[in-house]
Amino acid sequence: MADELTSLHSKYGVLRSTDNHQAFVFDAGGGMVRNALVAAQKKDIQALYPTRIQHLFLTHLHSDHVLDVSELAATYWWHREKRLNIYGPEGTQSLLNGYYDMLSEDIHLRINSIQPVKEPSMYQANVTEYKEDSWTVKVDSVLIEAFAVQHGDIEPAFGYKVITLIKPL
Repeated sequence: MADELTSLHSKYGVLRSTDNHQAFVFDAGGGMVRNALVAAQKKDIQALYPTRIQHLFLTHLHSDHVLDVSELAATYWWHREKRLNIYGPEGTQSLLNGYYDMLSEDIHLRINSIQPVKEPSMYQANVTEYKEDSWTVKVDSVLIEAFAVQHGDIEPAFGYKVITLIKPL
């Protein structure tokens, strides 16, 4: 089965790699988490359940591309088995720190309640920020190459090229 591209909205898209059952999400504009959940249920794409999404790539930090970053990180974080990895421009960590501050009381209550949380730090995402014009991330058989794009006055802003590496039989 080939890798498949699923569109969740004009502001974000998903590449679902079928050989490793992972989703690679590009941008998280408003509604992305809800649309991912609908696609997971209607199209039976298990990798799109919010707690199973492991890779989010941000093109830039305009609000219409990042409004659901906190929702993705926060949705049932206590059920996550693997940490969310977020790759994006410089400023991405600051965005996540705002989410941590915003939900600090909820995080404290969940970690310290009588219901056990298997991994209390799972609400935290692994954030990798980039300033340079180009960079590459490889996850199993998927290679994602970032390149600089012009987007008004915002710098840096990235486009992405996705390459699926075919494994010989």
